[in-house]
Amino acid sequence: MKTTLRERRVVERYRKSFYKTRSVFKRHNSVELILQILYYLYEDFQLGHPNHLRKLPWVQVLLIKWILADKSFNLNGASPSQDDALRCMNLARECAMKARMPDEFAANSLFFMAISFQQLSYQEGFSLQRVSRTKLIFADLESNHRLTKQFEKLFGITVLEFLELSIAISAKYISNPTPQFVSSFFSTLEPEFSSDAIKKFLNAISIDADTLRRHLAQLCPDTRQPKEAFEVSPLQEFPLLGVNGKYLCWYPTILFRCLESFVYDSLKRQDPQRFMDTFGDIFERYVRHALEESKAKVFSESELQQFLRGEKCVDFAIHEEGSLVLIDAKGVELATKAIATHRPGDIKSATKANVLKAIGQAESVYNNLSKLAPLIGEKADLIPYVIVVTYKEHFLSNGSRFFETLSADVQTAHSIPHENIYFLSIDDLDFLAEAVRQGRKTFSGMLELAKGDDAKPATSKLIFEQHLRAHGLTATPARLTSALEALTERMEKALAD
Repeated sequence: MKTTLRERRVVERYRKSFYKTRSVFKRHNSVELILQILYYLYEDFQLGHPNHLRKLPWVQVLLIKWILADKSFNLNGASPSQDDALRCMNLARECAMKARMPDEFAANSLFFMAISFQQLSYQEGFSLQRVSRTKLIFADLESNHRLTKQFEKLFGITVLEFLELSIAISAKYISNPTPQFVSSFFSTLEPEFSSDAIKKFLNAISIDADTLRRHLAQLCPDTRQPKEAFEVSPLQEFPLLGVNGKYLCWYPTILFRCLESFVYDSLKRQDPQRFMDTFGDIFERYVRHALEESKAKVFSESELQQFLRGEKCVDFAIHEEGSLVLIDAKGVELATKAIATHRPGDIKSATKANVLKAIGQAESVYNNLSKLAPLIGEKADLIPYVIVVTYKEHFLSNGSRFFETLSADVQTAHSIPHENIYFLSIDDLDFLAEAVRQGRKTFSGMLELAKGDDAKPATSKLIFEQHLRAHGLTATPARLTSALEALTERMEKALAD
């Protein structure tokens, strides 16, 4: 793709600011400087407190990545004072602010996506719901299932043990967050959890400095790109740095995000295509159970296909009075190249095989609605809604913003109004299905509320979760609560002894 003069100037501006920052941090002892940054981040750390975000942790974590990946990394530089560290952090902040201005994205929605990827993960606490869901999706698979055996071969522990110990370490970083801890922290869990299992758990989420630096060197080119200021930090893959039985944690929320999706991420990383070939069906089954528990009138793809006879079809349809909610499950995350991009084309290529495909399938069902009359039992026109469920948050918001973003690349007429299309993470679907089960909302009713809010700038939301929270719809489904109770049973027993 040909680079425009404007884009070259954006990159040059960013790199100039980066090299100014580098000229300062490379003078100092790299390890001591990183420790100074961490002490600054951890001082009076309290998730949700304004001071937590005022420190711009996403910028400081970016600075740590720069120091680790840089060829100038050394242990013989001058010891940095607190003022030296603050100067480096201020320079990094200036550099991040020059990465890309709002008007340097092709659409406003792309800017909001970039900011969301950059900052929202630092505002969330540890999600017990995600860990509980991982138990249901992965730990409850048959013992001879390919994914079960693959995880145990990779890490030497079961998925269940990993999740149990994830809750233990997250409890430490919720109650007493510190930059460093020693492995003996877990001794209170023995003998319920063996020292070998604890060691293998820590090995799975930690890395030594030399290996990390080589890993970052492969991921991070010497020529810096503005996009990196918005991306998910590569340090999230290994949230702990291991040194002789001691562990350095980059930041509590980085640890939390790693633990929540570690099983999915690590299995997918081995062979993405083969993993998705297996996981797609597993994820669809999970979505089906969530929908069925809502007590709504749910039709499966096989039921729909009895009348559609080979037409493109969604995974599920829910018939509510006067409306038809078409739901497709895509157990994916947004492709790396599309995260924090400023180009609509990157979003189009990253969503063509999943999100855009799901919308096309929903369009096909709606265009053949007359064929479904015997199944649905209602011949009058129904208001169509579309829900695309993804495993991880895509920050695509709704159909209006999505197609506004793609306007330069997608010129297709749609029979379903864009504002009736919503992108939900599996977190969102669980909350929504539980609200429907409790009789507090219907699927179409909640979508209509979100649609109304998003039509006004004062009440518009970035992601569907914000709509749910605005209406107090965050009750956890009973099956996730039961899964959590099973996950904490051994830990409670160990602590009781």
